[in-house]
Amino acid sequence: ARRIAQMPPKLWRSWRQYGALTTVILVAKNFGVLVRNYFDGNIDRKYRIETREFVPLGQLLIRSQNKEKGTNYEPTPERTFRKIMAHLPRSLENYSFVDFGCGKGRVLFYANDWNFDRIIGIEFAPELAAMAKQNCAILQSHVGQRRIEVRCEDATETALPQGPCVFYFFNPFNHEILAKVAARIRESYLANPRKFYIVYYNLRDPGNAFEGMDILRVLARGRYRFDLAAPRAYPFVIFESRDPATVGEPAPATRPTSSTGAEAL
Repeated sequence: ARRIAQMPPKLWRSWRQYGALTTVILVAKNFGVLVRNYFDGNIDRKYRIETREFVPLGQLLIRSQNKEKGTNYEPTPERTFRKIMAHLPRSLENYSFVDFGCGKGRVLFYANDWNFDRIIGIEFAPELAAMAKQNCAILQSHVGQRRIEVRCEDATETALPQGPCVFYFFNPFNHEILAKVAARIRESYLANPRKFYIVYYNLRDPGNAFEGMDILRVLARGRYRFDLAAPRAYPFVIFESRDPATVGEPAPATRPTSSTGAEAL
């Protein structure tokens, strides 16, 4: 009884109002958040920025007609990102990296560790785009390069780089917008065939707009279950562009997932 009386006031109130079981569950959830924030805060602590806080879509002042078709801001965990990227070629020096729905710019920081020729973030929420620009300016002041560009515009209207690309998606919008972006990527490829990869993290729709596209094949798919910075084990899939001569033929079989910690779906 003495130990219970010494509990923090909020915990004691919860104990009295909701009971022991509910209080224990709440404590466990809050402890989980603290652990996740610690393991997910390397970039923020290193550069003294803020990229890890969740932001509901409804709190953002977005003028785009596609506002209701977007999703909430949630950051990509660094460890998971690096494990997924391990499926791509080691040398990407001639590639552009494009993050659709870049939010506060966290993935742009990660991409800076690869040898991309250009790094582009697309964000339709002005508040998030402003934060991404500010954060990237801090990064650029440390590393002294100007490869990173943040565009505040709709993903369905942005101009795609003409060279080889890595397109990154963390469930940024619904199927309707994804289908439009996928169609633009296909049109761009047919007009200017080149190598590109599509990395899709948190694949919620099994029949997403990239599955079965005649210009793509699946390079890898899976999920990573052991990342203390991730709220849950989201699935991922990586597509690569096909040889132009094979466009229109049946999609080839999926390559086996490499043994970098991915677990087959």
